[in-house]
Amino acid sequence: MEQSSLIDKSSSLSNSILRRAIATSSNHIILTDPDGTIVFANKAAEKMTGFSFAEMQGQTPALWGKQMPASFYKELWHTIKFRKKPFSGVITNRRKNGQQYFAQSRITPIKKRSGELIGFIGTEEDVTKDVLLKGRLELQYTLIKYISQTNMSLRQVVRKILQAICQLQNWVVSDYFAQVWLADSEETVLKCVETWHAPGAGATAFIDVTKKLEFHKGEGLPGAVWRTKRPMWIMDIANESREIREFKRGDIAKQIGLKSAFAFPILSDGEVVGVLEFFGREEKSVDRDFLNMFEAVGKQIGQYLKRKDYQKAIQSQNVKIEKGYIRDQAILESIAEGIIVVDTKMRITSVNKAAADLLHKDSDSLMGKLFLKAVNLVDSAEQSYTHAHHPVVRALSSKEVVVLGLNGEKCQLCPKPGQCLPLYLIASPLSYQGKMAGCVIVLRDIAEEARVDQLKTEFVSLVSHQLKAPLVTLRWYAEALSRQDGKPALTINNSDYVDEVYAATLRMIHLVDNLLVASRVDLGKTNPSVTKIEVRDVVDEALSDLKRDFTQRKQKFQLHLSAEPKKIHNDKQLIIMIIQNLLSNASKYSPVGGDINMTIHSDPHRLRITVRDNGY
Repeated sequence: MEQSSLIDKSSSLSNSILRRAIATSSNHIILTDPDGTIVFANKAAEKMTGFSFAEMQGQTPALWGKQMPASFYKELWHTIKFRKKPFSGVITNRRKNGQQYFAQSRITPIKKRSGELIGFIGTEEDVTKDVLLKGRLELQYTLIKYISQTNMSLRQVVRKILQAICQLQNWVVSDYFAQVWLADSEETVLKCVETWHAPGAGATAFIDVTKKLEFHKGEGLPGAVWRTKRPMWIMDIANESREIREFKRGDIAKQIGLKSAFAFPILSDGEVVGVLEFFGREEKSVDRDFLNMFEAVGKQIGQYLKRKDYQKAIQSQNVKIEKGYIRDQAILESIAEGIIVVDTKMRITSVNKAAADLLHKDSDSLMGKLFLKAVNLVDSAEQSYTHAHHPVVRALSSKEVVVLGLNGEKCQLCPKPGQCLPLYLIASPLSYQGKMAGCVIVLRDIAEEARVDQLKTEFVSLVSHQLKAPLVTLRWYAEALSRQDGKPALTINNSDYVDEVYAATLRMIHLVDNLLVASRVDLGKTNPSVTKIEVRDVVDEALSDLKRDFTQRKQKFQLHLSAEPKKIHNDKQLIIMIIQNLLSNASKYSPVGGDINMTIHSDPHRLRITVRDNGY
């Protein structure tokens, strides 16, 4: 009997201590019956939820719950009621004042020894700060991930941002609308460039009005954020919007049930380039930490927009380059001359159709090939160029234009063995920013020009021969008339006339001789007659035809001979022709009464002739 009484007292004492511990615990604790009806709540539960025990008693925890999806509560009830297993997890609740919070909830079934369920004990710990901190870090990471994706459009980025915000804050996405405002090119107004809302959100009228608006600094929510460069939060549009100048959408926002709004600046290099704005159908109290976080997000979006601008500029430049390339290719293909471009290693980087046809090859087959191997160039003797003497190598090494063909150094192209054709070639070095970039080679088949030029030369040679025969006859008869047996055969006047005829005939013969020499040079048939000649005799013979010109133009001629050897080995007629050409030009381009000086310096190996005059 005494032992039983002691046990009862001990049990009563234990229950009393347990109830006191529960009542004074700093953690939210409630007790419910098997149906979830609240039968007890401690002071911490009243403080956390904002409801008194009197308000809780007879109610279920749904009084401050119902913030999670219905499927969540269905699974929770199945776990604790029918499986009689405890639950532990973070859930979202709402206090009596409407404020949402996150709680670490633990619900444990209370069972008899027989296993019969007699109720539940539930505890909650406010973990809002921890959840928000973790969630905001995850949000920032998520947003940065979206923003860094170059293939996403601005609309897609805005939608992802809104979805991430709603997930973090446990907001219903369909209750929110997002707008992106960007400054115009002159940075005088903000214009709406993108909007987003969930399907069926009933925001058509609001969006239509928004798209037509423009905001200057300080006007409306976007303009206010633009001016302050800081995020802004409107908890109650009906009341607080009056504090913002020119809040132009207040009436339409109230008509469709929009109650709260917040916006933050999009910053690039410290300047506002736009504003991201959100409207919602729930009243939301100001969350400074939330706004501060989005101040950083705004900078990330600014970098995203800046990157997009760079991409657009690059794309635009690429389009211009592509169009320019197409135009240049069209021009290149329309040029009749063959054009080949090589890099500094002489690999072919571009070739037009004319060049490919000239080489009897396909353009594509030439790309990337070495020019020296793909294009067989030879000199006038059909000998391959040495590497150093090759025209393209010379152009690249000297950084100067090399021209071959026509009147200069001869060049031939041999696309096939035994099929060589005369070529006009220009090799022009390419430079970029002071550095060699390659070479442009222009090729032109001059076989027809060479044929015509040869015909012309042969014609001149033929005519010269035909002219010389009668001139020689005239010279003989003039000599015969002027003197017979060494004595004058005519009167003085007649003799002068015959002398004039004779001098003119000699000049004509001289001119014809020059034509013959020129034609032989062009035909490649020059055969100099080298003999040992007296310099003074050559000079006197050259001057004999020119003294009359000097006298008629009253020009003073002076000759200076060096003291070196007086005889040289050379072609007498060619030297005479050179001297006469120099002096004839000096007389022709010098004024009447001018001075003409000729200096001749000779040595056993060469003859140097210098003519100086005061002509123009």
